[in-house]
Amino acid sequence: MGDVDQVVGAWTLDAAVKWLSHPRLQRYLDPAGQDLDLAMRLYQWNTATSAAAMVELAHLEVAMRNAYVRRISVKYPDWLSPTSKLWTRQIGNAKRRLNQQRANEITLSRLKEAERGLGPNKTPDRIVANTTLGLWCNLTDQHREPTIWTPLLSSAYPAGTKRGPLHRMALNVNKFRNRVAHHEPLFSKTTALGDRVREVRILHALLDSFSADRVFNDRLQRLVEECPVPGLVQWPKSLNRRSSGLLKA
Repeated sequence: MGDVDQVVGAWTLDAAVKWLSHPRLQRYLDPAGQDLDLAMRLYQWNTATSAAAMVELAHLEVAMRNAYVRRISVKYPDWLSPTSKLWTRQIGNAKRRLNQQRANEITLSRLKEAERGLGPNKTPDRIVANTTLGLWCNLTDQHREPTIWTPLLSSAYPAGTKRGPLHRMALNVNKFRNRVAHHEPLFSKTTALGDRVREVRILHALLDSFSADRVFNDRLQRLVEECPVPGLVQWPKSLNRRSSGLLKA
């Protein structure tokens, strides 16, 4: 029995609207051809698929933040402090320096947010664990190229990895993570489930191909095959191979 077959009993429109609201329900009724029971099965499928996607996102997030912390800590062991030289280092003309300063201020504010609620035991490990994926993804933006990417983070990736394409993937993955966390439909063109999962797996493989291969599983593939509306989700065949294999595709 698949994840989407565990719903018992039929739905009424009033019950579905009470739970989901009209706008959210309509987003499932449309691809289901206005069939309420099919729409609710699709909603359950989306929930199960979101949970499976979040597992892969969590694996990547842990790999990314640990890889970045290792590289940053070598030169800036005090990087969690707002007074660390990492956050005052600026290179380039006045405009570039201003952009670097603004980017650093955003990162510092997010680090401060990560400390909140931790109580007196604000250890570095606990602070890092409480950060958002967006904090780490933004460390590879163009303003950080001379101060963070080139001297520090580029070594977390295979030689020759270009910052621009990698950063675009990271931004896509962060947006995908937010859509998953907010229970958005994964079958929409905005989400592009297959494309986003491919980027999640590529980034993980670039950072740590060993762990990427060992946490690989086919649950998402099986869920796509179980989608109550056939053909609704596109799933590239390349995703059926282990994560490191995507780097050779």
